[in-house]
Amino acid sequence: MPLPSARLHPVGSWFRHAGRLALTLVVMWSSACSEGRITADPLQTLNASWQPGQTGSAASPCTQALRGSHTTYDVGPGRTYTDLQDVPWLSLEAGDVVNVHYRPEPYRSRIVLRAQGKPGAPVIINGVSNPQCLRPTVTGEEAPLVHDASKARVLNPATAGLGTVFIAPAYGAPVEQRPRYITIQGLKISGASSAQHYISDTNERLAFTKGAAGIHASIVDHLLVENCEVTGNDNGIFVNTREDQESMTSRQVTLRGNLIHLNGVSGSFFEHNVYVQAAGAIYEGNFIGQLVPGATGSSLKDRSSGTVIRYNHIVAAARAIDLVETDGGGNTVAKEPDYHLAWVYGNLIVSDMYNPGRSSTLLIHWGGDLNESQYRHGTLYFYNNTVVLVGNKDQAGVFYVFDMPSDEQKVDVRQNIFWRAGNAPLALGYKHGRIELQGPNWISDGWLPAQRGSSVTLKILVPPIEGEQPGLDARLRPLESGASAQRGAIGVLAGMPLGPTGAGSPPGFEYTPLGQLRQRQVKGTSMDLGAFGVR
Repeated sequence: MPLPSARLHPVGSWFRHAGRLALTLVVMWSSACSEGRITADPLQTLNASWQPGQTGSAASPCTQALRGSHTTYDVGPGRTYTDLQDVPWLSLEAGDVVNVHYRPEPYRSRIVLRAQGKPGAPVIINGVSNPQCLRPTVTGEEAPLVHDASKARVLNPATAGLGTVFIAPAYGAPVEQRPRYITIQGLKISGASSAQHYISDTNERLAFTKGAAGIHASIVDHLLVENCEVTGNDNGIFVNTREDQESMTSRQVTLRGNLIHLNGVSGSFFEHNVYVQAAGAIYEGNFIGQLVPGATGSSLKDRSSGTVIRYNHIVAAARAIDLVETDGGGNTVAKEPDYHLAWVYGNLIVSDMYNPGRSSTLLIHWGGDLNESQYRHGTLYFYNNTVVLVGNKDQAGVFYVFDMPSDEQKVDVRQNIFWRAGNAPLALGYKHGRIELQGPNWISDGWLPAQRGSSVTLKILVPPIEGEQPGLDARLRPLESGASAQRGAIGVLAGMPLGPTGAGSPPGFEYTPLGQLRQRQVKGTSMDLGAFGVR
């Protein structure tokens, strides 16, 4: 039965669980992933309005060499090319594959891609793991530019220090020459850090520019980054839209099944593990960890349209998810019909104040942070997520889940778990915005609607289930006898607008360790709350 808006729940006894379970799980998964054993399900069964070209990846911890439909380049010990330097990077064509075979020492090369793949024939940069499933490493640290890009002088002094892997068109290139249908998979990419140096075209040792990225795409159309580890950079993955014209607009970016962690700059909030501004962005099946200690950026920052974030394990930095307006010439993105909408579902989101890096007390930022005229004023659909907050009041103060810059933003909240492990208070809202509990949710008892004195409007259409423990096991999966099991329903999501690749539909998959996705178990028409189904 509908209840009045802004119903206040009195503060009860705060949950006093020690909360070390979540930290143990994060460390365990991070250690496993750092060994290179992470992959992703191809997700061929997803109903896609736009779908990245298939990469040939299998649901296996190891990766293998691929055969290109056009030309195949094999790089590594005993191969045609012993190093990345001599590959004709600027001449790659649709259907080309560059197999980068594992070797113990990193490939020290900075790569420039201008390739134009096609649907069904992408240009693929494919890491080939060793028998222990370790990825080959490409690092920008102490690395020269690859030979063809250096000879053509494609980077100038202002851009040369911006990354390890560059994706960019020639200066002034028309829209039909925009890099497109590019897949990067199976690599460990690092070294683009302002604390490190690269080798210039004049053989000088120069410091990377602050804000450099492991993958730096100034403009790209249909980029898929899959099964990569991206670490040790200022920004992990950076995709931009640069000016208010189509030729400078990035479109349809997918990050799938990656391990992205320990990027950032200590003492700075400008750099993030992921930073994307594009017309259409999907993040699925990734482990997105903390930044380096002392960094105050976000785990995932996005300035795109129609953003979909699903089936990930996100360990919160200063913000776990930062969904804000376009910046610096992204008006083409702001004109997209789904610019004011985003879908976040099926994620495990953990903010643990015991972690070594900065953790979040303002987890989900929706709407804008700079230019009010470009704020995203629509609805964030937040459903079937498991949010775990670990910390005491002297560490966190208060955990605020949703932070919005004005009262024109709204979050539609259905079938989630919000569990605080510790005595720090939990509030759904912060200072502004509208929050609607449109379906059942499990929330730790004693929760607050928002910061005292805020303008947050809370509308409770379905009362939440409250308690001390939602009934999760040691892996934060639901127990069949738990309080969150079988408390939702597929029909609860009715009326939600559909987004790219089935967003807005009931979650069909769930995250598993090492980046693989598996089909979610659903019993009849009922559904377990949170990111996982009882198995």
